[in-house]
Amino acid sequence: MEGSGSSIGGFLMFMALAIIGVIIILGLLLFAAAFLVVLVPLIVILLVVGAAKGWWKKRHPPKELESPEDYWR
Repeated sequence: MEGSGSSIGGFLMFMALAIIGVIIILGLLLFAAAFLVVLVPLIVILLVVGAAKGWWKKRHPPKELESPEDYWR
Protein backbone atom coordinates (compact mmCIF):
# COMPACT_ATOMS: atom_id res chain seq x y z
CA MET A 1 0.00 0.00 0.00
CA GLU A 2 2.75 2.36 0.89
CA GLY A 3 4.38 2.12 -2.54
CA SER A 4 1.12 3.06 -4.23
CA GLY A 5 0.64 6.28 -2.22
CA SER A 6 4.22 7.30 -2.76
CA SER A 7 3.95 6.87 -6.52
CA ILE A 8 0.77 8.96 -6.63
CA GLY A 9 2.47 11.73 -4.65
CA GLY A 10 5.48 11.54 -6.95
CA PHE A 11 3.23 11.71 -9.98
CA LEU A 12 1.41 14.75 -8.59
CA MET A 13 4.74 16.44 -7.81
CA PHE A 14 5.97 15.67 -11.33
CA MET A 15 2.79 17.10 -12.87
CA ALA A 16 3.02 20.25 -10.74
CA LEU A 17 6.66 20.80 -11.73
CA ALA A 18 5.86 20.08 -15.39
CA ILE A 19 3.01 22.62 -15.36
CA ILE A 20 5.22 25.24 -13.68
CA GLY A 21 7.98 24.55 -16.22
CA VAL A 22 5.60 24.94 -19.16
CA ILE A 23 4.24 28.20 -17.72
CA ILE A 24 7.78 29.57 -17.29
CA ILE A 25 8.84 28.54 -20.81
CA LEU A 26 5.69 30.01 -22.37
CA GLY A 27 6.17 33.20 -20.37
CA LEU A 28 9.74 33.55 -21.62
CA LEU A 29 8.62 32.93 -25.20
CA LEU A 30 5.84 35.50 -24.83
CA PHE A 31 8.32 38.02 -23.41
CA ALA A 32 10.74 37.36 -26.29
CA ALA A 33 7.95 37.79 -28.86
CA ALA A 34 6.76 41.05 -27.28
CA PHE A 35 10.36 42.28 -27.09
CA LEU A 36 10.86 41.59 -30.80
CA VAL A 37 7.52 43.16 -31.72
CA VAL A 38 8.67 46.38 -30.03
CA LEU A 39 12.38 46.24 -30.91
CA VAL A 40 12.25 45.46 -34.65
CA PRO A 41 9.97 48.40 -35.62
CA LEU A 42 11.97 50.70 -33.34
CA ILE A 43 15.22 49.77 -35.11
CA VAL A 44 13.59 50.16 -38.53
CA ILE A 45 12.24 53.60 -37.58
CA LEU A 46 15.65 54.72 -36.29
CA LEU A 47 17.35 53.53 -39.48
CA VAL A 48 14.81 55.32 -41.68
CA VAL A 49 15.11 58.55 -39.68
CA GLY A 50 18.92 58.38 -39.80
CA ALA A 51 18.89 57.76 -43.55
CA ALA A 52 16.43 60.62 -44.10
CA LYS A 53 18.58 63.01 -42.05
CA GLY A 54 21.68 62.03 -44.02
CA TRP A 55 19.84 62.46 -47.30
CA TRP A 56 18.50 65.87 -46.19
CA LYS A 57 21.95 67.12 -45.20
CA LYS A 58 23.38 65.91 -48.50
CA ARG A 59 20.65 67.59 -50.56
CA HIS A 60 20.53 70.79 -48.48
CA PRO A 61 24.04 71.79 -47.45
CA PRO A 62 24.37 74.72 -45.05
CA LYS A 63 24.31 78.12 -46.71
CA GLU A 64 27.60 79.94 -46.82
CA LEU A 65 27.29 83.46 -45.47
CA GLU A 66 28.96 85.92 -47.83
CA SER A 67 27.57 89.39 -47.21
CA PRO A 68 26.31 91.33 -44.15
CA GLU A 69 22.71 90.87 -45.36
CA ASP A 70 23.09 87.12 -44.94
CA TYR A 71 23.72 87.59 -41.22
CA TRP A 72 20.63 89.69 -40.55
CA ARG A 73 17.91 87.65 -42.25
